[in-house]
Amino acid sequence: MTLSDFKALLLTADPAMSKYSGAKDGNYTVWRPGSFDGLNGDGKIIEPLARIYVDRFTKSDFDPVVSAIDGTLQGSDEIIVNEHITDYETDTKYIHHSWTCEVI
Repeated sequence: MTLSDFKALLLTADPAMSKYSGAKDGNYTVWRPGSFDGLNGDGKIIEPLARIYVDRFTKSDFDPVVSAIDGTLQGSDEIIVNEHITDYETDTKYIHHSWTCEVI
């Protein structure tokens, strides 16, 4: 899966999503690529992996986009969700959902 493929898939969950930064007013989703690694098998890189971070900032406890993003990420055979963390940011009053993914 390329980064373009990942972006296209994620846009099905949130068509307003953007790369790196969001509107910062209202609910918004951003994503950013992280490091590129590989799976080692006998000292060889057999499949490239890209780490990708997805963040949803919402003021709603029951934001349907959170479920859509989670379902989209969990539903792909080419994406491994390593972590989904939910945090509350007291300064902005946003609920922050953060996914760390590995993409094959």
